[in-house]
Amino acid sequence: MRKLDADTGKIYSKDDFYYLEKVYNGLAELIDEEFGVKKRAKQHGFKIISSCWSAESNPHYYIQTIINDFNTDNLDELRYVLKLKLKYMK
Repeated sequence: MRKLDADTGKIYSKDDFYYLEKVYNGLAELIDEEFGVKKRAKQHGFKIISSCWSAESNPHYYIQTIINDFNTDNLDELRYVLKLKLKYMK
């Protein structure tokens, strides 16, 4: 389990499975990185049981608009979460 880099996302275990959740600010970023995340998980001995992504409200959206002087050009009210259910096989 330690072989999978924690920078990849939030990692926790439950009932002999590992769960990885990674948050992205844009859908394009998620799509670009999804294959790489799955590939790294497999390289480190994990079998992907299930994979899905979801859109949810961005809790930092309003703070980011204030920081950016109410410029919302590069901000999204949604954030995207990639979730993997993994089984360690080694």
